[in-house]
Amino acid sequence: MTAVAEGAPMPPAETAEAMTAAVLVDAIYEQSMEYWSRDPAQNRLEQLGIVRTDLKELKGHLLAEFGYGLQVKYEGAQQVGAYKGRGAAAAILAAQDRGEKFTRVVSASAGNLGQGLHFVAARAGLEPALILAAKTISPYKKNKMVKAGAVVDSRYATLEDALTAATELGQQPDHLLVHPFDSIDTMSGQASVAQELVDDLLLQQSEGKIDLHRDNISIMVPGGGGGLGAATAAVFAKLREYGVMGKGVRVVVAQMAGCDQIARLRHGRPPLTAEALDTSCDGTAVLEPGKLAMKILADPNYVSDVVSVPKAVLAKTMRYLSDLHGELVEPAGALSMAAAMFMAAQQGQAPSDNRRHVFVTVTSGINVSPQAFADFHPDTMTDEQRNVVSKAEEKRRIAKPAPTATAKAEETGQQTAPTPHKTAQAAGSIAASQTVRAKTPEASTVQLATSTPTPATSESAPYSQTDTGGWIPVDPTAKQKARPIRNPMLSAPTAGYHQGVFDRGGRRYYADGGKPKEKPRPDRRQRTPF
Repeated sequence: MTAVAEGAPMPPAETAEAMTAAVLVDAIYEQSMEYWSRDPAQNRLEQLGIVRTDLKELKGHLLAEFGYGLQVKYEGAQQVGAYKGRGAAAAILAAQDRGEKFTRVVSASAGNLGQGLHFVAARAGLEPALILAAKTISPYKKNKMVKAGAVVDSRYATLEDALTAATELGQQPDHLLVHPFDSIDTMSGQASVAQELVDDLLLQQSEGKIDLHRDNISIMVPGGGGGLGAATAAVFAKLREYGVMGKGVRVVVAQMAGCDQIARLRHGRPPLTAEALDTSCDGTAVLEPGKLAMKILADPNYVSDVVSVPKAVLAKTMRYLSDLHGELVEPAGALSMAAAMFMAAQQGQAPSDNRRHVFVTVTSGINVSPQAFADFHPDTMTDEQRNVVSKAEEKRRIAKPAPTATAKAEETGQQTAPTPHKTAQAAGSIAASQTVRAKTPEASTVQLATSTPTPATSESAPYSQTDTGGWIPVDPTAKQKARPIRNPMLSAPTAGYHQGVFDRGGRRYYADGGKPKEKPRPDRRQRTPF
């Protein structure tokens, strides 16, 4: 058996690096099934605040006149505004299953992973997450992590330097390293995005909207470190192996030109240097993609192609998606949709071969300030869009408290006498990480918090993101709901899913396109904003 047995320790890094792509695919898929389930009662990711987001078919979109279908999965509905909490939650659950003892999690992040990791760590009753970042981190994302209560150290030259330091910190007692993209634990959580996509695509097939064995369906996902792309490829590869879908369903990884290391490695082009790397698309600006992930991404049997999208196309897609979702979308969040637009423009009119040609995209994150949104590619904005962004930035400026002298100095680059709090934080990540509060042996084990919630003034209180971008303490035992998309009501599978049979809300469907065998119940799901 190639997958890791439940409760068994994960193979050491050198063993994982020796795995072939096929073995990695099996391991990621099998482990993802330990944490994700279409039954909310059995979905362990939901215990740590991860919510399900639905796949929505768009009408009257830009590609319809060319004969292409377009669908979008909105991960901005997650509590932290991005999908990254999925991998963080799975990593914590995997360590818990292995019996590891730790009180604090540490990782390197450009912002979204840090927010997701701190959120799920709070739900698990752990110490505030320790997040290491590069000096170029988005101030908006950094402030969101700090306001949430995470310990953030952004003194490193690059994300890779921060990851090296985080790896060393992860070796300390009571610390757990959560790799942002290149571990089987993390990728097994990111695979839940693909599991939900498959679930929704099977539902569409049962309703006669698509044919997974005949139609050409491109699953578009963004790529930086490669974790999401490799995890998505693993899930779809296994389901093709099980006969749930045909070869027409393919996985495509999207990157922005100028920070497209995966595409360069895949196509044999020279990789970018740190100086040449464009960090404006900060969510995917990774200098060194994951070694494990690249084994899958480099294999055309798992990933059909890696597309480099021009920055101007990405900027225009950001405007389109922001109008669609009603919220500003960050560059990395718009990458998969931009790649769909770019590929459709290159291919022209869809072939008239009696097949549907559909792009399935993932809006992976929405964490961007109005000013950064406007500055990404100003030439692509209309006067109306500039006016909207200006009003949003003015509203945020008015609501923002008056900056302190230290904050003003940070913006201008001047040096000021640090306050005691800043001095303690700047003393270094190692010193900060060693201030772990004493816990009993029972408390040091990662468990979902079930005790009475702590007061709002407590440092250990879990936090929830508000519409204004702030965070508020919440009851750790309360079930988290998606913002703004609902958590659907699903029932447990009643038959062999790998044989293409599953039950959803009392309706029985077949992967080969068969019709429901029972009368469908009324749809109890809430409508989405688009």
